[in-house]
Amino acid sequence: MSLPWTEEEKVWDAKAVSETYALKSGFQYCQVTIVEITTAAFSGTLDIQGRLSDLNAFANVPYIRQDQASIQTPSVSQISLTTDTGAYRYVILGYWPKLQLVMTRSAGTITCGVKGSSSALSFPYLVTQLIAGTAVIGKVSEPAVVETPFTGTGNIAVGVEKIAPAAAFKLVAIELHLSAAPTGANPNLVLTKDDGGSAVYDLNILTLDLVANAVTDLVVNPNLLCKSTDVITAAWTNTNGVTYGLIFKHQLV
Repeated sequence: MSLPWTEEEKVWDAKAVSETYALKSGFQYCQVTIVEITTAAFSGTLDIQGRLSDLNAFANVPYIRQDQASIQTPSVSQISLTTDTGAYRYVILGYWPKLQLVMTRSAGTITCGVKGSSSALSFPYLVTQLIAGTAVIGKVSEPAVVETPFTGTGNIAVGVEKIAPAAAFKLVAIELHLSAAPTGANPNLVLTKDDGGSAVYDLNILTLDLVANAVTDLVVNPNLLCKSTDVITAAWTNTNGVTYGLIFKHQLV
């Protein structure tokens, strides 16, 4: 095994039925593992479970919710959501060679991805250490890129296809794939930063006519630093009902 080891897995993409999902065995090499979920009018529960060996039964393992500004405390409680639309991240605590996610759903959809690394260091800035009276400056590894995917055949709506990390973050990229070039009215895709301080500072990241430009694939790299209260939104009227895949990528800073 080479170091650092990284592992990632797409678990559910707009899943609308209950499921128990066993994660890849490669996560046993990770010092830090983060579970990210995105809900769309979702009602249901999620249990993050682990066990040390096949001799033991799965049980809920401790985690910390990452995307809150307040002081975090570990929990093993079942995550319960009611008609919820949002994005949430949970850092798994401890060493668990075997992990699974148990999701029960009664309404809406849930999207889930998991990413881990054998290196727990994830600071995007230069740090200064005092070693024997000498200042040593070194660059520590970049934080993990968190992906928030959306897919469907309806409109892309400001209130649904969005990210709100609730912590300072850098918007790294926005990617869009369409199953076919769109036609018809209402062609503009609009990407926006809704400023959490005041609408006076709202920023239009991109407005693009997808019809006139016959767009099927688009990558935007804003590298935009955002506050914990900022929200990134997308809007597009999908006149033809083409299948779209939209991914927001960000890093916590």
